[in-house]
Amino acid sequence: MTRPPENRFHPRQLIRRVVGIWGTTGSGKTQCARALSRDFRRRMIFDPAIDLTAGEPGSGADVHCIAKDRMGVLDYLDGIKAGDGFSIAYQPEEPEADLDDDRKVVERFEAEELNFLAKCAIELQDCAVIVDEAADPCSRSVVGHETLALGKRGRHQKIHLVLISQRPTDIDTRLRGLAYADEVYLFRLGRRADLDDLAKERGGRVAELVGKLPDLQAVRVRNVSGGVELRRIKIEFKGNTPVIVEQGLIPAEEG
Repeated sequence: MTRPPENRFHPRQLIRRVVGIWGTTGSGKTQCARALSRDFRRRMIFDPAIDLTAGEPGSGADVHCIAKDRMGVLDYLDGIKAGDGFSIAYQPEEPEADLDDDRKVVERFEAEELNFLAKCAIELQDCAVIVDEAADPCSRSVVGHETLALGKRGRHQKIHLVLISQRPTDIDTRLRGLAYADEVYLFRLGRRADLDDLAKERGGRVAELVGKLPDLQAVRVRNVSGGVELRRIKIEFKGNTPVIVEQGLIPAEEG
């Protein structure tokens, strides 16, 4: 097994609890999530579509173990001690789905498997759970109790939940609201429902700006002690590795 990442504590972990990364296909949200994942020295990545952890070495979200079932997750985590760094991707094999009814079966399956991972995180504490295509396992009709608990308990147990989605309005409002209360990376959104919801949360000017963003650029909305900070960011690459580059603050009149 590859050696786990070294023990280090990134200061940005102190201010995160629930983070949202919203954006349409090709906008840059996956690259942002890959870059962001490296901030967390103890991380679990829920990646049933095998998208976030795919690619050449350095281009994906680096992991030291890939588990295909619950036993694989438990076997790996059993060797993790308090303070150890670790990185695992959980890629449960989904049942096939062709019709709408079958898709609901997949959503329930993903919700159950994410709920299992959430239980593991609550037991371990001091870690991040990163969820790709979060609209499926985190929709209101299927989201699990322990998954919801990550958002509620996270600040006290140093647990961080990162939700990635091209359909943010399909995520349970309790989780989506927590993300808007903490930190959201807004890449280009195309669905009217998502833009309307963003306008309610952060104002029509922000929604208009996000609807026109080019690829690999975003608006980061972060709640800080003095209020809400809006900043432009972009994704650049060092070799194959994506990195988040902060740009200028967005004035209040623009946001």
